[in-house]
Amino acid sequence: MSYEELMIKSLSDLLDDGEKLLYPVYGVLVDKKLNWFGFFGLTESKLLIALLQGNSKVVNWTTCVPLDIKKVIVKKTVILPQYVIKIEFNEGNAACLRIPKKVVGIECQEENLKGFMDYLETY
Repeated sequence: MSYEELMIKSLSDLLDDGEKLLYPVYGVLVDKKLNWFGFFGLTESKLLIALLQGNSKVVNWTTCVPLDIKKVIVKKTVILPQYVIKIEFNEGNAACLRIPKKVVGIECQEENLKGFMDYLETY
């Protein structure tokens, strides 16, 4: 199974009946000292997260976070062609995602990244 197929399957498994997967991307969930590689997607009301075990093709943690967003900050990095997206929620901790513009084996990454950022920036 390719990374793109794994991404679509992993995120689609998190959907409730009637929900549609929007803008799936590969990236990194950044914490103070740790980075978790994984897949991220959206529905009309949720952020979907499927984190990988290291750099393998094994998904070891998934969750859905309501899009109860206070603020979104998007910055393009200077050195690498990637974006840092900080999502501040009305309740709970903020999420910081680092998402590359292109990923080998995921043809839809660049197009979906644009949609992902545009959708979040409506908040």
